[in-house]
Amino acid sequence: MNKVLCVMFHAKQDIVLSNSDDKSIRVWDVTKRTCVQAFPREHDWFWILASHPEMNLLAAGHDSGMIVFKLERERPALSVNGDLLYNVKHRFLRFYEFSTQKDSQVIPIRRPCTTSLNQSPRTLSYSAAENDVLVCSDVDGSSYELYTIPKDSISRDDTIQDAKRGVGGSAVFVTCNRFAVRQEQQSSQRFVRGDLQTPFIKYVVWSNDMESIASLNKHSIATWDDNGVFVYKILNHIKYCLPNGDSGIIKTLDVPIYITEISGNTLFCLDWDWKNRAVIIDATEYVFKLSLLKKKYDQVISFIRNSQLSEGFPEVALHFVKDERTRFYLAIESVNIQITVALENAIDEKDHWYRLGVEALCQGNAGIVEYAYQRTKNFDRFSFLYLVMGNICMLSKMLKIAGLKNDVMSQFRNVLYDCIWEVQSFTVHGLNDVAEQLEAKLGDNVPSFLQGKVPSLLMPPHPSYVVETGSCVQEEDEEAADADWGKELDIVDGMPVSQIWIQKSSLAGGNAAAGNFDSAMRLLSRKLGIQNFTPLKPMFLVLHAGSHSYLCPFCLSPIIILAVERGWSETSSRNSKARLQQGMPETYISEIGIL
Repeated sequence: MNKVLCVMFHAKQDIVLSNSDDKSIRVWDVTKRTCVQAFPREHDWFWILASHPEMNLLAAGHDSGMIVFKLERERPALSVNGDLLYNVKHRFLRFYEFSTQKDSQVIPIRRPCTTSLNQSPRTLSYSAAENDVLVCSDVDGSSYELYTIPKDSISRDDTIQDAKRGVGGSAVFVTCNRFAVRQEQQSSQRFVRGDLQTPFIKYVVWSNDMESIASLNKHSIATWDDNGVFVYKILNHIKYCLPNGDSGIIKTLDVPIYITEISGNTLFCLDWDWKNRAVIIDATEYVFKLSLLKKKYDQVISFIRNSQLSEGFPEVALHFVKDERTRFYLAIESVNIQITVALENAIDEKDHWYRLGVEALCQGNAGIVEYAYQRTKNFDRFSFLYLVMGNICMLSKMLKIAGLKNDVMSQFRNVLYDCIWEVQSFTVHGLNDVAEQLEAKLGDNVPSFLQGKVPSLLMPPHPSYVVETGSCVQEEDEEAADADWGKELDIVDGMPVSQIWIQKSSLAGGNAAAGNFDSAMRLLSRKLGIQNFTPLKPMFLVLHAGSHSYLCPFCLSPIIILAVERGWSETSSRNSKARLQQGMPETYISEIGIL
């Protein structure tokens, strides 16, 4: 009997781990009370064991140091087909729908007959034509099982179907109803299509168009997105690889995951417990680089304008883009005025000159602003620019240009804040007192005025008709309000015709025509037991609209609503009833109790 040095319960499985002085670690099944696996070591004794509280990791300390190991393989057996993911979890085949994120159990899988650990399925292949699944494992060396998924897709029965079994590994479907199996015991032929200098390859992944293939090592898992970018996972990062070989980091991982699919900014994966997860990633970087690589410059501009790209991306894009208009917008975004001016000289379009002037004005580059305004001949903006800069000399030149164009408003804008021209304005309009005060301040700088004109001040014209307003008119209105007939009658509003319809009609049609839909629905519910009134809604609206007339006498007068009644041709006293809309099946509606 060997002495046991340490015993530990596993955090998630019904097993016990122990190490003894026979230089081994043993795994015991709690339910069967048998040893299912042993890990011997030749030269060192194991002294202590520890288990991770969440992950499938174990640690053991020995004489030379320590080791960290796993009892079972964690890489899931899965297969992606369109919008569905098929995978094996514990002893069930499950499928996951990416669009709805719904996880469902399909059929149970046969458990291996052996009691050893690490006998879970390793690969899975799915055939959509026959709805078959190939499950491969290391049981009996290497074996596969062929299951047929029922048509209802979801099985609630735990009965294991009789699967077709065979010896061999890495079974995959090659056509809709045929699959290939690798058997090491039998002789086979190998065709070499090409040689590559790569590290040890464990897996390969084909692109969606079946024109590119990616090779992976033991610890990587990957997929292709819709844009043709290869997204893969290493031990603690999610990375991307472009068709030209450029790569980068998308996201840092706290725990390992197993990528299954990527759609836009959503990455679907399986965690260590083989639960489906949806992880949000930022695909802006590699989609932006891919757009540059494929020369999709409209997408590049859209990314720069709308995305939260870091500074420097427009400058980088300038080295890739060849289109002049696209480079112009990139230079604007990167605040590179010199390149923008050079590009605009080649483009020479008015809209681009205006955009250049606005950007240069924001940066305070007055020279470029003036140059852009000259190319567009925007004289009003010239005047504003010189006014802001306080350039009186250039404002005088703009005033002469406005005089040659006979543009009075432009002349007015150019003489603003110029005292010399204010004197002339006051003199022309006959305000001599104000003009003399300004002349005393200006001294010899008083301008010469036009001769032979009689100055006059512009005044608003006199009104041709004046409406009497004030207290006199109000007193007359008050006196007119008291002019009654002396009978002291209190005139009140009469009862609307629609209200009379409601009072005199015990049928739902009269209430609906009057607009009282609630009472109409209560009557129908009490008499006929109707609960769903949605089909009757159009009929109610037709009854109400058809039993009223709307009159607008004048354009500014309110609309007069008139109730349309029937029975005007009768000789006896008229019974106030709503007139049915023309074309409504009156007999049928009367029979079911609407009218």
